[in-house]
Amino acid sequence: MEKLPIPTIERIELTKEWKGVFQSNPDYLPKSQRNILTDLALKGPNPAKLQTKYQIEKDTAINHASICEAIDKLALKGPNQALIGENIGETRCRKQSVKYNLTLYGVWAAIVNSDSKHYCEIAKEWEQSAPKLLGKYPYLFKYAGEKNANAFLHHIAVLGISEPDLNQDDLGIFAISIFLDHIRGMIEFIEIKDDSNPSHVKFHKEVYWGIENPVPFLDVWLRIFKGDPDLNKYLDTCLEDFFLSAEHELSWSNFLKQKMQTIGGDKHD
Repeated sequence: MEKLPIPTIERIELTKEWKGVFQSNPDYLPKSQRNILTDLALKGPNPAKLQTKYQIEKDTAINHASICEAIDKLALKGPNQALIGENIGETRCRKQSVKYNLTLYGVWAAIVNSDSKHYCEIAKEWEQSAPKLLGKYPYLFKYAGEKNANAFLHHIAVLGISEPDLNQDDLGIFAISIFLDHIRGMIEFIEIKDDSNPSHVKFHKEVYWGIENPVPFLDVWLRIFKGDPDLNKYLDTCLEDFFLSAEHELSWSNFLKQKMQTIGGDKHD
């Protein structure tokens, strides 16, 4: 399988290109939290690289009070818990010494809140946390190019934050399903787009990247999905779900049609 360039999208900056395209992008975290997430994400899950607050302070140059406040918020228990702490003993002041690591939610949050130049390294460091998603970055990089690999990883991360309870497979299916729905919307919008309408032109540029012919764009991504066993499985599941949904809609439409025929044509005054 040869590399599949997508020139229509290459000219658009990543931050404008996919930020909030498929789903509302979570508000960016405060700078201190963003820096901590990026710092820990780049170091990976290796126990030897886990850091205490003082080590994080040294690496990020954030003052200690801000470090403590940020970590307290990121480590709050619940579905949105980004950090977990591991007690490693006591300090000289007899306080607990804790080293911090990211949860998978924290990895997604780090991706969304980091510069895209770090995506490749973050995906490599955390590949084993979600091998069917993060582990696909080299494949996407090879066949879709760096910007598109970054964009799709960002897309997955946004959905990972939005739906933290989804397991890896369900998140992969969800990501491809949302992607295909967006391409469908693009195709349908092109059919009604009025170039003389400024709001149409703006919407087309900001939401649908200014692509005039989305079918070749779709063809490229379908080939990419089909070229990887895991992504192809997710794609097949999406198609099965689409067909099942269509069957349900058709069944409901036929049911209503039969009801209308039974009721007849009588009108109320």
